Amino acid sequence: MALTPIPRHWSAVQWTESRQIFEFLDWGDRVTDALPQSVTEGYDHLRTNGEPHDAIYYLASALPRMDAVSWASQFLDELSRVDALAIRDQQALDSVQRWIGDPIEDYRRAAFNAAENASSDSPERLLALAAFFSGGNISSPDLEPVEPPPNAAGKLAATAILGGIFRNGPDPARIERALQMGEERAC
Repeated sequence: MALTPIPRHWSAVQWTESRQIFEFLDWGDRVTDALPQSVTEGYDHLRTNGEPHDAIYYLASALPRMDAVSWASQFLDELSRVDALAIRDQQALDSVQRWIGDPIEDYRRAAFNAAENASSDSPERLLALAAFFSGGNISSPDLEPVEPPPNAAGKLAATAILGGIFRNGPDPARIERALQMGEERAC
């Protein structure tokens, strides 16, 4: 007698169906009736079918914005202990960690300033932009408020994670570590 897997529940995730996340990511062309129904089944489908990059985007979009940015920050911080970062990239990472510790508007805007000063191709720059686009006004404070696109923070956080994974070339161990950290964040 085959055992039926017990469905996992990700307490941090508020979505109820995988289809919602695929649509949120604008992966409409991939939305079919064959998609798994639950959020975790959708993730497992991507992860086990050789699409770990998509699994990272999926999970970062499924998580609340702050959790997605925190996941990317934690992952890049771990990598910073083995990857030599330029000072301005380390400053971008540090600014995001300051904002995560105390998510006030001044620190969110400081993350944007740090992103502007970071290397144009660094994952830390993308992370700082993810923090900035996580919510609040993205226009200048003296102008009419503008809300960020709802999926921007998750996509930027996922891209930052992938940038860290591929900083020194493809690294399957880094992919696994990133996915493990994301799964832990979702629980």
